Amino acid sequence: MTATVSLSKSDSDIIRMASQSRTGRKFRELMVGNTNGYPSHSNADYALVLMIGFYTQNEQQIDRIFRSSGLMRKKWDKEVGDETYGQLTIRNALRTIRRTYTGQQQSCL
Repeated sequence: MTATVSLSKSDSDIIRMASQSRTGRKFRELMVGNTNGYPSHSNADYALVLMIGFYTQNEQQIDRIFRSSGLMRKKWDKEVGDETYGQLTIRNALRTIRRTYTGQQQSCL
């Protein structure tokens, strides 16, 4: 039986775990706003949300962590239909995540 990360994990716990993972370097680069290696800023946004979503599937927590990153910009709050770009990005990412953190050493991508 595997345990999943409870929603009681703090934002800093999630950031620490992601930073120390096998893909931690890429995560840390995105957190400071480095979009090198991505075709667009939006692709970098999506990649960061996927990484965060590996550790928590709580939309509000993903949003808070993303907002603390160097990728945060006005577009995140831009309305796209009934949602914002940020909400849409989070929901789309959560739909594609197939593996989530189980408490064992693994990669988020």
